[in-house]
Amino acid sequence: MKDINKMAVRAACDEVFLCEFVEQYSGFILKCASRASGRHITKSDDEWSIALEAFCESAKAYSPDK
Repeated sequence: MKDINKMAVRAACDEVFLCEFVEQYSGFILKCASRASGRHITKSDDEWSIALEAFCESAKAYSPDK
């Protein structure tokens, strides 16, 4: 299992680790939000909040079997 998969499994059941996971992947989250919106996104934009929520929900629902 890749490291990111292990991290996602841990984040799904550990709220403190989820915060660390989000912090570590904040650049990735911003990049995805920027691509989706077609413009540069910062942490002060609404798109950041939406992307952050989506990332957290995905991590909480992550299952390595899927």
